[in-house]
Amino acid sequence: MPAEQGDHDNIAPRRRHGLRPATVLAIGIVIGVLCQAALGALAMWFTHVNDREAIDDRQQALTALSHSLAQTSEVLLARPNTASLHKVLVDARRRHHLSQCRIMLPDGRVLIDGMVSDIVQAQAPKTWSAQPLQPVREYNTDGSASIGLPITVVDRGTARLDVGWFAHDVITGDQDGDTGTMLLVIGALGVVALLCTFKFTRSSLQSLGPIREALLAADAGEQDTASLSVSPRFGPDARVWNALMIERAALRRASVARQAGEALGVRRQDVGDVVAACDAMSHGLVLIDTQQQMRYANGAACVLMRGKHDAMIGTPLTQWVDDAALAQAIGASVDSVQRRRTTIVVEPRDDSEAPTLRYAVRPIGNDEQPGAAIIIEDITQQRVAEAARHAFVAQAAHELRTPLTNIRLYVEQAIDGDEDEQSRMQAINVINQEATRLERIVDDMLSVAEIESGEMKLRHDDVRMDELLTHMRADFQAQADEKQIQLVFDLSPKLPVIQADRDKIGLVLINVIGNALKYTPQKGKVTVIVDVTDDEQRIVFDVRDTGIGIDSGEIERIFDKFYRANDRRVAKIAGTGLGLALTRAVVQQHGGEIAIESELDKGSRFVITLPTNVAPA
Repeated sequence: MPAEQGDHDNIAPRRRHGLRPATVLAIGIVIGVLCQAALGALAMWFTHVNDREAIDDRQQALTALSHSLAQTSEVLLARPNTASLHKVLVDARRRHHLSQCRIMLPDGRVLIDGMVSDIVQAQAPKTWSAQPLQPVREYNTDGSASIGLPITVVDRGTARLDVGWFAHDVITGDQDGDTGTMLLVIGALGVVALLCTFKFTRSSLQSLGPIREALLAADAGEQDTASLSVSPRFGPDARVWNALMIERAALRRASVARQAGEALGVRRQDVGDVVAACDAMSHGLVLIDTQQQMRYANGAACVLMRGKHDAMIGTPLTQWVDDAALAQAIGASVDSVQRRRTTIVVEPRDDSEAPTLRYAVRPIGNDEQPGAAIIIEDITQQRVAEAARHAFVAQAAHELRTPLTNIRLYVEQAIDGDEDEQSRMQAINVINQEATRLERIVDDMLSVAEIESGEMKLRHDDVRMDELLTHMRADFQAQADEKQIQLVFDLSPKLPVIQADRDKIGLVLINVIGNALKYTPQKGKVTVIVDVTDDEQRIVFDVRDTGIGIDSGEIERIFDKFYRANDRRVAKIAGTGLGLALTRAVVQQHGGEIAIESELDKGSRFVITLPTNVAPA
């Protein structure tokens, strides 16, 4: 370590000496003189500003005083005796230190003089000249001022009030000079304080120069510890700096050693990162060697093939997946000649709960060390979705075929022209009915698709339930009368105005009440009960019928698209199987609930609960 500390006596002279005390002292003295000069200038400016403000204040006060005395003089001069006015002028002169305070006549005579304390003339002449007088104002730079205001005495004549003030310094004295002197004293004390501070900090300042030069050398690229050290004679700061330089050299050596170790282990760390990334994949990944044995399997692969990691490594993949096509694809991939890519889908066999897996086999490595990477993907839900989509398309085609067939047949009948007018009108009516049915099917399909895709937007507005239900009763009464069904609406006396999409709520009620009438035989009964919960936060629609009912095993499926109950009586009734699916979707979008109770051959009950105030989506 002595070699690192270096010979401080050999340090370059430019770093051996710090800032010279004489230089610092000169700088301090200059700063002190500048501060004192600034304080002197501040004192002069302060005195000038105070004098100017004092003169302005005195002039404003003299103006106000002269106007007040003028008004008083006009009143008191109207009296025959002037003693009271003379007393007022004397008091004003004494109180305000006036240089003059008198009443002058137009001819230049002094009528009343406030500078004379004794009453010289107790009575004024009855009349005197009414010659108009001009106001006089004189303000001097030394602070003195005089004002003459004309006075008009009714039935006696005109006069002038002369008021004057002494110079400013007569009254204020040397107050401003004292303020300037105080500022100069404060400046001198500041200089003394600066010199005292320099005396106590001079020893500390000596080490700043060499330390600064060492920092500049380090910034220029100097790394040698001895070159960056400073002489210990500069005090504790120099010793601490040298200790930091020694510690810096030790840290550099440790950093070099650590970097060398990291360079040796970087490959191992990269491999570990790749393994961790593969284990985090949602798809399974398996690596196969030339013997078709698994050399690596991530966590997802073990889960999908239902095996443990330790048991799977080193075993053939076909031991865990019994599929001849997959085994053939793996063989073709690791073959050094073919190197073929293949994708195999393995369906579950005996185990119905097993997933459907897709194996993408890809060759890796080179001709000398061939291998294969197998990516495993669970496509069970994808297959279910595809099956549902195919079923939807097939059911939709079946539902659309019937009205289209009827329209085509009756169009041919109408075109044929052999029928009479009544038959032709009947054909046109059937065509119109089937077209309306076809339009309703398409609208229902589009509405369900929009709701499921999240594209349908509700238009929230005030919905008066009493008016809506009144329209429903009028619309369905004819259908009920046709089948001799007793249609009863049991409504709460005070139905609320709810926040909802009026058209969508109307569609829900049409589907539920329409189904009740459709599946209720003649002379049955349909009851619509509408009430509000005790807290008035939800409205409840209870639709009951005495219809054919629904089998308990089919209740869970009646809300599926295109599903119709497996009942021969239902097959005879026209329907798309979309109404209840659309109803449930609309109710759920409004934040409500729908429930069903049914018993075969006894009837059904649909209960719909909706919030009365739904925030717009």
